[in-house]
Amino acid sequence: MVKKLVWFMVSCMMALSLVMTSCGGAEEEEEAVEEEEVVEEEEEEEAVEEEEVVEEEEEEEVVGADKPQYGGVHYDIQTRGDPGGFDPRVVMIHFTRTLPLTHDMLLSGDWAKGPAGTGETDWQFGFMGRTDLFAGQLAESWELVDNETLIYNIRQGVHFLDKEPVNGREVTAEDVAWNCEIEWATPGSNLQVFFKEADHLISATALDRYTVELKFPAAAMAIHVMEDSCRIPILPPDTTEMYGDQNEWELSNGTGPFMLTDLSLAVL
Repeated sequence: MVKKLVWFMVSCMMALSLVMTSCGGAEEEEEAVEEEEVVEEEEEEEAVEEEEVVEEEEEEEVVGADKPQYGGVHYDIQTRGDPGGFDPRVVMIHFTRTLPLTHDMLLSGDWAKGPAGTGETDWQFGFMGRTDLFAGQLAESWELVDNETLIYNIRQGVHFLDKEPVNGREVTAEDVAWNCEIEWATPGSNLQVFFKEADHLISATALDRYTVELKFPAAAMAIHVMEDSCRIPILPPDTTEMYGDQNEWELSNGTGPFMLTDLSLAVL
């Protein structure tokens, strides 16, 4: 009887031990599963975060490509000699070599049609009379109304440099009309030298704050479409009114991508 009781107790203890072992294993398995799920969740979260970072970087790259980057210094080394001046009404525009950097024209070549875009031109010989290569610069758009009338719609919100006497004011149609008129009227200017008097500009009128109308002889239509659009840098009339001209480099004031801050002439 005693032996049976002992065996019964031993059997119960063994069974209890097996139950406890089994329960412990289940708990460990559950903990392992939970840990594995936590790791998987963390890995998924990290993967999502990495994807979001990549998407943000790609978005920044795309946005950055469309937006201009400001700042920096351009050191212009003149390989063709020193600038002859800074006012195309005093010296011929071919010798005002800094103006293409510091001043804007009404229209310019469309970069998207050059080697960086469609490749329609390599710009080796300039426009070559092709108005289909034009793009707006200071003029947002332009229209040849008839064979004697050209309209420019001036881009709004463009300002001269913040220096006396202009003080950073906005460019207007009156500024453009003044530049066109004085360029054609100044003796010895580029346009006076290369084109006969019968081809000269008849009038330049500001129809409103941002609209300019040019009138010219019908026979000289092609001349004016090219020359008035792409050969006349826009200078502030205020500076000429105050100083008589703008031929000193300190007076240089335009709307181009660079401003002239120093000048060192070549020493021969």
